[in-house]
Amino acid sequence: MNKFILLYLLLTFSANALVANLAVEDSWPPYSDENGKGISTNIIKAAFKAVDVEAKVSVFPYARALRVVQTGEYDGCYNVTKQESTKKLFHFGEEPILKSQASFFQHRETPLKYEAIHEIPKGTTLVLIRGYEYGDNFDKIKNHFKLFYVNNQKQIIKMILNKRATLTIMFDNVAKYHLKGNPRAKEIKRTIPNHMSDIYVGFNLKSAKSKALSKKLDEGLRIIKANGVYNKLAQF
Repeated sequence: MNKFILLYLLLTFSANALVANLAVEDSWPPYSDENGKGISTNIIKAAFKAVDVEAKVSVFPYARALRVVQTGEYDGCYNVTKQESTKKLFHFGEEPILKSQASFFQHRETPLKYEAIHEIPKGTTLVLIRGYEYGDNFDKIKNHFKLFYVNNQKQIIKMILNKRATLTIMFDNVAKYHLKGNPRAKEIKRTIPNHMSDIYVGFNLKSAKSKALSKKLDEGLRIIKANGVYNKLAQF
């Protein structure tokens, strides 16, 4: 896009009340829960507020959150991993919302042993969240596994506990959140890291408004990182 046009749009939007209509998934606490509340939401709202943008959030299953942005119904969706597959579908700003590590998990009684992903036997059953990104390296070898897809973390944990799947990949803090207080939590163990994910807002790829919003979000994130607000909100 011509830089002068983008500057004009930014000035035009800032002269009016700019609203970011955002979609978020309903199953990724502590970052976003079934009501859309959590660390990611708090960070995004604070960053947009710092640059006088109102963030309005609607909650969906993750795959649908991605879809409503691609169709242009919403400006952006967040908790999206920036990787090769998503860069073809969304516009990303420069500043990530946060970083989060994901790892492999399995039932403690499962005899499977491995120290690297390539050591996991071909055809091993792996349950994942529908629509999630698991890193560029995983995408290259995912056909190595027998994959099952579900809609939320609770379903994943149930399948591992009931040994209906051998492995899963969960983000470490998300697993910790869901297993806390679960009487069977000790039956599930973390094994090896899968990837460290840079988490972003994925904006509509074609919308001029979305590109302007991504610039405003970058500006807001830099402000709250500099003034200490970000560090307070990012604590888990």
